[in-house]
Amino acid sequence: SRTQYEGDVQGDGTTLIDIISNLLYPNGARVLRNAVYGNSEPPVSTEANADNTLTSAFSMLVEVDLPNTDEDDTVEDYESDALDRCLDLRDSLTTNIFIEVQSERSTADELQGATQKDIPLVTLALVVMAGYTAVILGDPKDSVKSQGLLGVGAVVGILLSIFAGYGLSFILAVDFTSIGLILPFILIGIGLDDTFILTGEFALTDPNLPIETRFSDMILKGGAAITVTTATNVLAFALGSATTIPAISWFCINACLAIFFGYVIQITYVVGLMFIDEKRRMANKIDCCVCKASSRVGISEDHEPSPNDGEEEESTAVKYIGMYTDFILRPKVKVAILVMFTAFFALGLVGLSQITEDFDPLDLLPPGSYVVEFADSRSEYNSRNDDVGVYVYFRDVDPATVDGQAAMNNFLADIENLDQVRDPAPLYWLRAFNAFADEQGYTLTEPPFSEQLDNFLDIEANILDYGDDIVRDDAGQVTASRTRVSFLNIGTDAQKGVEALGDQLDVTKDQPLNAGRDADGDWLLFTHSGAYYNWEFFAVVRPSLSSTVVLGFVAVTLVMLLSLPDPRMVIVVIGVVFIIDVELLGLIPAAGLAIDPLTFLALTMAIGLVVDYCVHIVHAYLEYEKPPGITRDEVVRGVMTEIGLSILTGAFSTFLGVCILGLSSSTTFQTIFVMMMGIVCLGAGHGFIFMPVVLSLIGPLENPMDHGKHDMEMVRKSVMVQVPEDLKLKEDVEDKD
Repeated sequence: SRTQYEGDVQGDGTTLIDIISNLLYPNGARVLRNAVYGNSEPPVSTEANADNTLTSAFSMLVEVDLPNTDEDDTVEDYESDALDRCLDLRDSLTTNIFIEVQSERSTADELQGATQKDIPLVTLALVVMAGYTAVILGDPKDSVKSQGLLGVGAVVGILLSIFAGYGLSFILAVDFTSIGLILPFILIGIGLDDTFILTGEFALTDPNLPIETRFSDMILKGGAAITVTTATNVLAFALGSATTIPAISWFCINACLAIFFGYVIQITYVVGLMFIDEKRRMANKIDCCVCKASSRVGISEDHEPSPNDGEEEESTAVKYIGMYTDFILRPKVKVAILVMFTAFFALGLVGLSQITEDFDPLDLLPPGSYVVEFADSRSEYNSRNDDVGVYVYFRDVDPATVDGQAAMNNFLADIENLDQVRDPAPLYWLRAFNAFADEQGYTLTEPPFSEQLDNFLDIEANILDYGDDIVRDDAGQVTASRTRVSFLNIGTDAQKGVEALGDQLDVTKDQPLNAGRDADGDWLLFTHSGAYYNWEFFAVVRPSLSSTVVLGFVAVTLVMLLSLPDPRMVIVVIGVVFIIDVELLGLIPAAGLAIDPLTFLALTMAIGLVVDYCVHIVHAYLEYEKPPGITRDEVVRGVMTEIGLSILTGAFSTFLGVCILGLSSSTTFQTIFVMMMGIVCLGAGHGFIFMPVVLSLIGPLENPMDHGKHDMEMVRKSVMVQVPEDLKLKEDVEDKD
């Protein structure tokens, strides 16, 4: 228009305002003013002699269409170069005119850039976790008893599980998304938790037994514990993969495979490292320098070590765990803890009632992204244009027949009669074609329809308005076509979007041509919009989340019934997991979040992850030897002093890994960071504070695992370990008793 003004109409009294107010482009194509000018005044009127002269506009949108084919990457190179130049121009402007820009590739480029920025965090997490594990297992006072190198090896094992899980996923053609970068942080926490359980159980074995026997005993107890937690995690993620939300399904498949490989590595590779490390200690070799022997008197393989060898620091830690346990088992403190956690549950229920559903795909982009600034500017300077463009499609419907035209017109009329649609489709090709045919005196059959359509599209304005909306075969017959309507007053409101999606779906189902056809690709008449992806998510999120949670609880219950010999304890574990999940849901609105793909993913993970914090202590409680006359408090204290430190160090390793997530500027990582912090804090709090109190009140005092000694014998034989005769005699006497 500016070119026309300067070249053709200067001097004839026509002003620039007249030109840009025109409702037709110079080539005859229509101007959709609301799409071009932001918050323009006055509104367009179709009445005769109406004055549509622009008086104000906040912004102007210019689109450059590029070819769809790009055999030698010329178009893609042009797009990239043009985008860079526009961004440079935007950054160089110092006037009160602002330029914002985006292209079709922008969102993908920005997501890829955000992903690349977060990759170093994975490396940082592995390094930090290796250092943390080396510190926990190391001993600066005794280079022989120190196990720092074992800790580093355990982190290497986690890295191997990540490679194996992703590798098999790629072989199975499972897609990878930016959400997949969250998985290594989860695997680090799960893997180190299992490592600490194994090392803790080995420290509890009788040092007077042969090393092979000690390891078989460790695998029977510690291996059983991590098998239970792995089974719950794998099943929870396997069920999560059945969701209809593709990105979450892909993530769950990746997690399921990686966690399984992590378990295999723990019971093979890590146990092997522990065995080699113990042989090193017995040979009096120095940690981190295994070829060099220590000058101090070592522990030979023939030497039977004292039960107190190497336990000084551990005894200090156990002492504090014991003091903590004595404190929480005081009657008044028990009451206070129960009241406190009841209050937490009540707050969770309150928060659950305030939960909402909302998701903006732009939230996945990094803050300050030029795509986000473009969308924000468009929303700010064209705030009245909150409509959502929806295409109405007609496929395999012959417009050359009366019935075909009637089907198309009726379907469009039904869509235009929806509450969300205010104005008729502005560019409906069949309506314009019939008006053209009437002007030309055509009938439906004379001249042939294809010839009529050729004449209609020979007009430049018509080919510009409708050329992209009509698909024809080699004979010139129309095989598919479309038009566009606007759903108004929806914007990013998820609930309104779900209602609009349901309303148009009802209309589409009722079309006679769609009767008996499958909705998944077989309908002849249908609508589509890019916004449907978000609306469809919110339409299925509640039933998907409900089914995932229910199936997750069923899976956890089955695993608990198979692994825990006391059904009462199964009920306790499931009840605590339910309480944690309710509190986690209540955390979502408290943290300023809503139900979206990211929080949905975190809730799916929570089902399996929170079990870890409860089942270890319950499993150890049931395994604990309970002679007649022992009290529940004494059992709980014994259990906490045995495995409390392992649970605590494992929980802190997950906490530390999650903290690294918080260093990311990505909204994806920040959201998962908040949710994972909730999972870790609520899970560890219930497992380390609430569960001991519950067990001290209702824990069983009988020994439900009297067959344990026979299991021990079976495991020892399975690893071809010769059991000393005196030990066999002792066990036989105990069995007879």
